[in-house]
Amino acid sequence: MEIIRALLAGETVTHRGRVSVVEAKLYTRPLSPLPVYGAAVSSETARWVGRWADGLLTVAGDDFDAVRKVVDAFREGGGDGKPVILQAALSWAATEEAAMSMALEQWRHAAIGGEVAWDLRRPADFDQASKSVGEDEIRQSLAVSADWRRHLDWIAALFDLEPAEIHLHQIGRNQRDFIETFGAHVLPELRRLNSGPR
Repeated sequence: MEIIRALLAGETVTHRGRVSVVEAKLYTRPLSPLPVYGAAVSSETARWVGRWADGLLTVAGDDFDAVRKVVDAFREGGGDGKPVILQAALSWAATEEAAMSMALEQWRHAAIGGEVAWDLRRPADFDQASKSVGEDEIRQSLAVSADWRRHLDWIAALFDLEPAEIHLHQIGRNQRDFIETFGAHVLPELRRLNSGPR
């Protein structure tokens, strides 16, 4: 972080350590200072990120209590008043079968869980490790439904965490249908729900 901030300030940086740079310099810098966000998915990391980052990036899974713990730890660790950005992954399709099929095809690697994923290197390793991932495991890490109203409820619940932004991540390849459906139904309703007092 010190290296990045020094570079953004126009300094020439030499640092040896876990990250080493020798006479590094940015010759084209942003006109105004950029915020530097830290990513965290555990309470311990979020608390640490709160001390030095300008904001938090985290994922919003189906377990809202776990997400709340991460956000709370960030705010308690020094991030109070700093923005929180949530990425909400979901699988939506015209039918339940299609939504689950896409989820299993596109997201099963993310549902491996535990420490296994950290040690995998090749795509074939991820395929092998995730071949037994089923619907139950997928539903623990991803909102899956053909009903846009269910997705609306899941997303609306995230407003209780008072994020600065929520980024929707449709994991399927039906991006145009997703954009048209959510643009026509979900986003207008979220705007309406979020326009009232908090």
